Amino acid sequence: MKANDVMVTLGTAKNRGRLRNLTPLSPQARNVTRWTSTFSMLQRYRELHPFLIQRETGFDSSFKAKLLSAIELDKIDHLLASLTNFLEVTISLQSDSIDLLDARMLLDKVIQGNELCALYVGSNADIVRYKEFENAVVKVLSQNENELIEEDLYLLLNKELWNERTVANIMAQNK
Repeated sequence: MKANDVMVTLGTAKNRGRLRNLTPLSPQARNVTRWTSTFSMLQRYRELHPFLIQRETGFDSSFKAKLLSAIELDKIDHLLASLTNFLEVTISLQSDSIDLLDARMLLDKVIQGNELCALYVGSNADIVRYKEFENAVVKVLSQNENELIEEDLYLLLNKELWNERTVANIMAQNK
C-alpha cells in the first residue's frame, strides 16, 4: 500500500526530523493484524499530505515520487468515509451492554451501506455458527415471538446452544 510505504519512509530518524520541522504530527504505519490501524494510518496520511507536498520540505525527489496523486487521495477520502462507519460499529460491538439484537441491527446497517459485507457479517455468513439459532434469538429479543416456528422453539430449548450471557440478555429483555 503506497500510503503505508510513505509512512514507513517517514519513520526513519532523518525523515522524522524533517517532518518535525513541518508539523508536530508523526507518521503512523499500518499494523497488518488490526484493520483500525489501516484506518488510522490513512487518516494520518491525509493530515500529513499538505505538509509533504510543500516546495521546501527537505525531502528528496525520490521520496516526493512516493506521494499519492490527487486521484489516489480522492480514493482514500472515499475509503475513509466508509471506514468511519465501520469504526463506529466496531467500537459499538465491543460494548459490554450490547446484545445479539443490537449487534444484528448494527451489522445490518453496515450491510445496507455495502452489500458485499453480507458475505462476512450477514445473518447467513459463514462466520455465524448457528444461523437458525441466532435468528430465533433475534426474534425473541425483538419481541416477535409470534414469528417463531416449531424449529425455532426446538433450537431455543436446546441448552447446548446456550451460554449464560445469551440467557441473561433474553431474560433482561423480557422483564
